[in-house]
Amino acid sequence: MKIGFEIAWRLAILVLPWQTRWFSDASLAGWPWEQGRLSIYASWLFLLVFIVASERKRKTFSLRKMSVGRHWIGIFLFAVSLIATRFDPMALQAVGMWWIQIVGLALFFSILRKHEVGWRSVAVWFCLSLIPHALLGARQFLNQEVVASTILGVASQLPESLGVSVVALHGVRTLRAYGGFPHPNIFGGWLAIGTLVAMHFALHACAQDPEKDVGIMSQKQRRIFWTSVSMLFSTVLILTFSRSAVLAYGVGSLVLLMTHWHSVIDRFLLSKKMENSSMNDSAQNKMWIFFFVGLSFFGTAFIQRDLILSRFFGSERLEVKSIETRDHAQSDFIDLYQKYPWLGTGPNAELYAFAKEEGITNAVAPLEPPHNVLLLILVNFGLIGTALMFLFLRVRIMNCKLLTSKFHIPYSKFPTKLTHIVLPSALLVLSLFDHYLWSTWSGQVLGALTLFVIVGKIFHTESWHSHNEFANSYKSSILSMNVRPLSDRVIIKPLSKEQSTASGIIIPDTVDKERPEQGKVIAVGPGRRMENGTRAEMDLKVGDTVVFKKYSPDEIKVGDEEVLVVSESDIMAVLEN
Repeated sequence: MKIGFEIAWRLAILVLPWQTRWFSDASLAGWPWEQGRLSIYASWLFLLVFIVASERKRKTFSLRKMSVGRHWIGIFLFAVSLIATRFDPMALQAVGMWWIQIVGLALFFSILRKHEVGWRSVAVWFCLSLIPHALLGARQFLNQEVVASTILGVASQLPESLGVSVVALHGVRTLRAYGGFPHPNIFGGWLAIGTLVAMHFALHACAQDPEKDVGIMSQKQRRIFWTSVSMLFSTVLILTFSRSAVLAYGVGSLVLLMTHWHSVIDRFLLSKKMENSSMNDSAQNKMWIFFFVGLSFFGTAFIQRDLILSRFFGSERLEVKSIETRDHAQSDFIDLYQKYPWLGTGPNAELYAFAKEEGITNAVAPLEPPHNVLLLILVNFGLIGTALMFLFLRVRIMNCKLLTSKFHIPYSKFPTKLTHIVLPSALLVLSLFDHYLWSTWSGQVLGALTLFVIVGKIFHTESWHSHNEFANSYKSSILSMNVRPLSDRVIIKPLSKEQSTASGIIIPDTVDKERPEQGKVIAVGPGRRMENGTRAEMDLKVGDTVVFKKYSPDEIKVGDEEVLVVSESDIMAVLEN
């Protein structure tokens, strides 16, 4: 069943961007109403297969074990959103679809977390799922036609058709790249995040560490592959002509560059000679990655400079109208919030509430929600719902902090801190200048994938640790500690004789000298620093039950807790569940 589970979650991520669906049409003010359509996406079938596979492999997770009490805030938030609709059938339809999509994504990523699927693995398959769409988007722009595809759920788009996203210049309409997505802005957001993730993998493959030269590709091959993927994504990103996506990528890439200033800028701008040749090679490889990705991005922008200037700074009628529509939507929905300040309108029901409030039955153009996710949250949930949402997030974040070793270990270098805000900064920009992360299925998928990677990266290096019974046992000691292990050392809380016996391995007491003992890992050091300046990855993680030599650890007392400090090399084995 393990193989089936591993295949199922990878297939699910690969098909999540697909827009293929069965839906019942809905209209609002004389125009199609996307948020009001009752839809069943083809990708949901893969999510269902994944959930079934996880049920068959439920040593660590089962839907039957999920406690309703732990999710009382979310249940109360759902009740608030239902009350906000005033039980109007049309509003209930939009709110119901939003909750179905959000709960489905939350369940999917919760199962991944419970099964300790690493954020790196999810990020890799996120990028792989985007490659076909990037190639398709490049072809669409070159051919100036979006060919209808039943498999991908893509409708036919031609630049001369009304309602199609184009860039107008001197009366000539140029079709923007759609990929397999419903709008170029959504496609651009996926590409912006995908480029940053691919660049991270390319930069990570620059360390000259022979121990990491494993797998189907060598470090050099991985570096070339991920650099090529970054170049593809950044090139097609320009062809979407999405202002918010380009800005998000620009902010994220600037932060990413700052994380590597010590190895790139110091060498190539300040002409600082590095003594270690391995560090020199690593810095040079990073420089070439930034150079080639920047060349593809700015080179494409230079070739399409007339369209770029028209889109971003032009005075063409379409662009002026687009900006005016966004400004009017902002002010209109601020007024709408003032009419429903406490409970809001319900998620995705804001357009229906606005049309009903203003008495709009036949609009000259489709109604648009405000292009700001924070404003949308406030309009949809009101003050009460928004407060509940932030309370829910706070509870979940605090739970993650208690279950990871990095919460209580301060960072020692400023660039290391910046690494964790590359994706959050890009996601924040997308949220401030567009609404699809909140209002559409493809945008919600992008937001959920990115948040999974962000939280996994910040709170732990690779795997999730969500064993609540262990969290309860060492919660007090973690909170009272003000100590962090250095290099490849770990901090262990020794187990009593009864606990050691219960773990499944009984250690004979016949030989006292060098008699092995057992303990729980409660903190892990950053890893041994190698000659090239990088750190070797630790094989141990917080929560592991380990067997170590009796006389190898050093005993220290922190507060009222007696713990052991031991080098990773002195640990004999890890006891699996």
